[in-house]
Amino acid sequence: MIKKFWKLTDKHDRMNAKKQLKKYRKKNRNKKNKYNSNTYENQYKHEYKNFISDSYIKLSNINNGVYTINCPEVFSLRDNYSMSFEFISHISSLACNTIYSNVKLIYINLKNCKVYDLDASCVLDSIMYKLVPILKRHNINSKVDFPEDKDSLAFKNIITTGFVNEKWWHTKKLPTKNIREKLKKTTGIRFVDFNKNNIENYDIITTKIVEMIFSDFVNKRKYIKSMGKIISEIVDNVREHSDNKSWYIVGNVIPRDEHNKSSIRLVIFNYGNTISSNLKNFMDNTNILLPSKQEKIVNASKEIIKKHIPFFKPDYYEEEQAYMFLAIQQGISSKIIDDNNINKRGSGIYKLMNEIYKISDLSDTEWANLSLVSGNTMIKFKNKYKYKKNDEIDNDLYQINFNDKNSIYCTQSSDCIKKLKYNISGTLIYLDFKFKEELINE
Repeated sequence: MIKKFWKLTDKHDRMNAKKQLKKYRKKNRNKKNKYNSNTYENQYKHEYKNFISDSYIKLSNINNGVYTINCPEVFSLRDNYSMSFEFISHISSLACNTIYSNVKLIYINLKNCKVYDLDASCVLDSIMYKLVPILKRHNINSKVDFPEDKDSLAFKNIITTGFVNEKWWHTKKLPTKNIREKLKKTTGIRFVDFNKNNIENYDIITTKIVEMIFSDFVNKRKYIKSMGKIISEIVDNVREHSDNKSWYIVGNVIPRDEHNKSSIRLVIFNYGNTISSNLKNFMDNTNILLPSKQEKIVNASKEIIKKHIPFFKPDYYEEEQAYMFLAIQQGISSKIIDDNNINKRGSGIYKLMNEIYKISDLSDTEWANLSLVSGNTMIKFKNKYKYKKNDEIDNDLYQINFNDKNSIYCTQSSDCIKKLKYNISGTLIYLDFKFKEELINE
């Protein structure tokens, strides 16, 4: 009867029934919000469990209701992994019941940050995307202060990311959006916006990314095709290995630097199983029937792992790093490969690097145009090491080896393959290279 108060003929009864309906809806809405809030927080803690640690939440950091977190001077996974991970973990752990009643404002101090790299910031942004609503539910506000040097690369990269582009995160003076527009006009920087992508975006995301990268540039034709292939390979990899979990992108294109070269910085990060775990689980599965050529490659890969065991050191290189190294070789895949399509599967990184070689400046042999992080393994693809045909696995396949002997059976360079102190739950690909020519604005 409450829901059909409009059918009541008596005005007094109709008004009372209407009030009861409002109370009923309000009561159930509060229950639903409380349930959803708890569920949301539990999902957050489950998804980011690798980052969350109660040890980061210290009452000594709280002063008059303000909780202060200082960013390291070098916030970069490729150059300062441990400290950067700890900073991310510290912020992730703010979804902790112990601070809700004591904190009114989260203050992130970036003033002393000299390097703010896009790889670390993309991981942080993906967490902030889910964390900020939790803080808002507990009436906790947030503030970020930028580096004081507005011409620094750190400042420009902070503006590039979503960390301060969300409406909850801004300076006390100017909204980030206004600063971005000003930078765009004065420097020509093109921003590839931080974006959370779901499975339905896959078919059109490559085109959108390439359009964002090359918008308003005139001499772009020779680069569009290669960048399209690069992005397509990365997106296809995300599609197959992220278990339909969210993935994120952030980046920028700088049309001219002090060497008169245009450059691109682009990060794509997804949560899901790591590259090593996917390959190891596939190779250990004795219940699947493999095509003959793939079975040969898998057996050769198992022998390679055995050959690498003497190289294992707890602080440098172990089984996970060995499987990650195998996974970047052409023809090795955690998917079933048909004998007629042997070079189409397990060739993603190989194809990606070939396109990078075509359009990038390779003069700095020590520079890594591509960095790959998955689990607790990082691989830096330095320019001095290239994919080459090698008969150690198969005569028709290309290998990349990080040693002067170009051998998959020898020790690989610790500058290129690193075991990390902390484990991220997913895979991050960081493209950072200069184009062969500068890009000119229209």
